[in-house]
Amino acid sequence: MNGRTTRAATGLTDTAQGLYPVGSMLARAADLAAELHVPEVAANSALSSMAGVVVLERTPTHRYRVAEQQRWRVHLPRPSLSARIAAEQIKREIQDGRHPTGRELPSLSAISSAMQMTADDVKRALRDLADEGLIALPQPGRPAVVLYEAPEDGPLFPHLADRGLGPRSEEPSCPDGGR
Repeated sequence: MNGRTTRAATGLTDTAQGLYPVGSMLARAADLAAELHVPEVAANSALSSMAGVVVLERTPTHRYRVAEQQRWRVHLPRPSLSARIAAEQIKREIQDGRHPTGRELPSLSAISSAMQMTADDVKRALRDLADEGLIALPQPGRPAVVLYEAPEDGPLFPHLADRGLGPRSEEPSCPDGGR
């Protein structure tokens, strides 16, 4: 695939991100090509590829409609165990305040080295944290920036406090004076 076809396919995968709801009709290939600034043949190729994995279905009028998700035959790679571990560790460090809001995280190579993980696993972890809204990924080659704001007052883990779990702010009282 050349760069133009890849750009068309990337633009059309907005269906997977919810920009085109299930059942919605896509514009004709010529209109999509113009919108994405790619040749019409690239748009047709991308539409055909997405129909091949049943993300899109062709209508009798030769247009494309977004298919129901349970019909999609798209298999997205799951992050490796190392990437999930890296994401959890970085997330804990952010929530614990070791990486304050608005500050840059260490470089990719520094994180990889400190965690003794591959750069690919750390990149995946950072992408997952960006998807959660904890960090922002700027231009390539620049460190990620922390977006998460820790609560100033209140429990660090509010979902545990609601269930009576987690650290207590006061000592429990003993009705008999502790005897």
